[in-house]
Amino acid sequence: MTPFERQVKARLLELDMTQTELCNRLGIKKQYLNTIFAGYRKDSAYIDQIREVLGIGA
Repeated sequence: MTPFERQVKARLLELDMTQTELCNRLGIKKQYLNTIFAGYRKDSAYIDQIREVLGIGA
């Protein structure tokens, strides 16, 4: 598990939000979210959007 994934999952728990709900807000599929978590999409614009939606600092 990457540090970003840990951070996102912890914040999702705090907000009582599921990964599916996050994906719906971003307009992406869960499989794409998993590629971001795995580190395959480090340059993804969605990383900034995830941080914004969840209120996570860089």
